Amino acid sequence: MPQLRDGDVVLIRELVGGAAAVVVAGFLAVVLFPWGELAGRVLVMAVACGAVAAWVSQWRVRLAVVVLTGLIFAGVLGDDWTYPPGAPGPWSYVPVIGFAALLGSGYRRLRRAETREPLED
Repeated sequence: MPQLRDGDVVLIRELVGGAAAVVVAGFLAVVLFPWGELAGRVLVMAVACGAVAAWVSQWRVRLAVVVLTGLIFAGVLGDDWTYPPGAPGPWSYVPVIGFAALLGSGYRRLRRAETREPLED
């Protein structure tokens, strides 16, 4: 049986934690907002995705969580079948999720930069 390195363990742990957080946020969005409220549901999903992006340390996990969040929102939480042709559907809200993940990643970088020791001359 091959041995896992520390980086692999961190990747798996963060991926499972991020996916679980997004799924819980999906359930929360269903409970808080009725079926047609896409703006409220995308807000819940975007906040969860941004929080996970600020928490995880690897870019691969961030990317996987953004894709998973977009798919859960557009495929499950958005009512894609009842929109008339030409009306904005759930896929038009997905960039909000990507923007929230970008903000979360930026927050993580700023927080890391703040805690580092300054270089001495």
